[in-house]
Amino acid sequence: HLHSAYVPGNIVLARLARRRGISHVVTPNGNCSRTLLQRRPWLKIPYKCLLERPMMNSAAFVHSVGDSAQIRDYGVSVPVVEGLNGMDFSEIPADLDTGFISRRYPAWAGRCVFVFIGRLDIEQKGLDLLLEAFAEARESRRDLALLLVGPEWQGSVPRLKAMIAARSLEDAVELHGPAFGKEKFDLIRSASAFVHASRWEGLPFAVVEAMAVGAACLVTHAADPAGLLERSGAGIVAESEVAAITRGLVEAAELGEEGRALKGSAGRAVVAGEMSWERAASKVCEGYRTHCGKGAQG
Repeated sequence: HLHSAYVPGNIVLARLARRRGISHVVTPNGNCSRTLLQRRPWLKIPYKCLLERPMMNSAAFVHSVGDSAQIRDYGVSVPVVEGLNGMDFSEIPADLDTGFISRRYPAWAGRCVFVFIGRLDIEQKGLDLLLEAFAEARESRRDLALLLVGPEWQGSVPRLKAMIAARSLEDAVELHGPAFGKEKFDLIRSASAFVHASRWEGLPFAVVEAMAVGAACLVTHAADPAGLLERSGAGIVAESEVAAITRGLVEAAELGEEGRALKGSAGRAVVAGEMSWERAASKVCEGYRTHCGKGAQG
């Protein structure tokens, strides 16, 4: 079972498996995205056509974590089995601190605070889009604040600081640094809303964790786990563009505490109903039984 795409070692392993009569399965984890393909297309398109897509189409099946449409659009013709990653609710501490942000950032008292959690990858996570949208949203809502939580990614912190300064957002945007364990969940629980403006994703665990905690979520379509937030109405879902994210920020703020709490409760119910590890494992194991049995291709 091979994970990701554009990994030369996977091509070699798949070929070795086929020579030995061993079925292989591939989980692209969002890497079939058209947006990702547009980065260094002179390299990725030939690699896709000559190596990656043939390797996927020689698999017993391709495993989707909510990116089935992207996989089909990539040109995959073998069966696609969708089994979302799961969430273990026992990992969420019982004693979450709802006042964590207000104590850490007292100047933001009374503001609608959005929190992003993830590596500070400007391009993939759409942090440039988010900062531009946040600046525009602040023109009509001066009570907004934004906390970017996560580790630096390929020199992103100086770039982000420059973006923040260029938009005069120093009093409204903070780079918190990485957070783990209880601190991470305290940040989610004490925020007004959780935000992810990704350009492409597989299944973003941070969004799933935020939903499980009961946070109201504003995400782009790429960051919406299998489209569940949009279909259930449990969150605000926007296109990966500045104007749409701006509208989403304003809408989330205008929902008020009660409206955001309702969205958060609905998101938690979606995770509980659709994203247990038992459900995920059952779907993938059924894929193995159906497509990797005796005489299966691969």
